[in-house]
Amino acid sequence: MVTFIDGRFTYNGIPEAHDITHFDLMHFCRRRWKNFLPNCKLKTIETHLVGAERDDDVPGAYVPHFYDTYLREGNPGPLVPIIKHNRLDVVHLANIYSYLCGEWFDAKN
Repeated sequence: MVTFIDGRFTYNGIPEAHDITHFDLMHFCRRRWKNFLPNCKLKTIETHLVGAERDDDVPGAYVPHFYDTYLREGNPGPLVPIIKHNRLDVVHLANIYSYLCGEWFDAKN
């Protein structure tokens, strides 16, 4: 199976780095919430789990355009919403991971 990261490496012409340790929380989230949520998108899970609502968040489809604008014009302004978006992704994924670990440890005890 090709992981998201491997796919992005290929898309960007970067040799795959199989020695990088990572795992995709999507598989765990689907197993845990597939029968309880309308979908297992990060936005849906973070809303359900931590009550997070992303107001004024840049849609992922706009990220390439914003980044291309930065590359063309040298203006870092369009990168600000991308950085905020990525920051929220990391924070919410950490919360989801923590929640899943807590459930696992609770089930073991």
